[in-house]
Amino acid sequence: MPLVFSIAGFDGAIPELIELPEGTRSICADAFKGKNTLAEVKGMAGLASIDENAFAGCQSLRSAPLSEGLKTIGAAAFQRCRSLPEISIPDSVTSIGKRCFEECKAATTLSVGRHVTKIPEYAFYHCEGLTSIEMRGNVLAIEPYAFSACSSLEVVELPDSVRTVGRFAFKDCKNLRHVYVPPTVREIAPDAFQGCDALELEFLDANLLQKFPDAFPQSLLARLGYLKARERQRIAYTFGKAHAAEIEELKEQVRAIKARGRKAQTDLDEAGMFDKAAKADAQARIEAAKAELTKTRKRIDALENPTDDALIAFEYPELAEDE
Repeated sequence: MPLVFSIAGFDGAIPELIELPEGTRSICADAFKGKNTLAEVKGMAGLASIDENAFAGCQSLRSAPLSEGLKTIGAAAFQRCRSLPEISIPDSVTSIGKRCFEECKAATTLSVGRHVTKIPEYAFYHCEGLTSIEMRGNVLAIEPYAFSACSSLEVVELPDSVRTVGRFAFKDCKNLRHVYVPPTVREIAPDAFQGCDALELEFLDANLLQKFPDAFPQSLLARLGYLKARERQRIAYTFGKAHAAEIEELKEQVRAIKARGRKAQTDLDEAGMFDKAAKADAQARIEAAKAELTKTRKRIDALENPTDDALIAFEYPELAEDE
């Protein structure tokens, strides 16, 4: 009969090294949860499943190798195992649970086996040490927050099998510069790459940006002259506040220009029939007032109804400096 290993409910300290009994096929839910003294687990070669929270919070765990034959890794199975140096999911695994490796902060490399079809929510959230990701084969979906806050990632190449990328999937991967997204992808949710401000435009397919603009950070889209709707609203509000005093001053100028124009018109009307000099002077002042009024009104309209280019120049002045 296959063995199921559990020490759940045992409140005492456990040794740094645990060797699973021969024939163990499953580590049950919460088996080692919160056992901070545990550093190494041996005898895992025969496992078929690791259930939810099995090693959650084992912050000293450095070695618990996953072997071929393993089928499932449950939700939060290795959550907050902050000493694991790497994450290698074998090809035999078909399912990994939500938050399975969340906050494994020491891990620098990740390899996902070819039979995993979904990277679930928060699976590798805040794995801030990850510098490389390898997804082999058949991943179809990357769900929300799957790789969010993996702040050391610089390059991500999604396999050609990927069809959907969820919201905030790579949020706040602050050092991410290069992303390859296959042309076969069907959906990239809004804000999938929010906060990835280091992304370099030359590494992104122009068609991808046109098809899924809301997936990418506004700082990147600004270089293409594009504003997301909510970003436009936010920047326009700030722009309006910043120029409120100038708008009021310009409106006061409009009133003064109109007064000068009316005075010039009165002078023209009252000028004698043969006083050509007075008439010419009054007419010149009327034309000058009209021109000044037109110019001032245009400036007011530009400030009250700014174009996307004006808003981008206001919010991202460094872009103008780069040109």
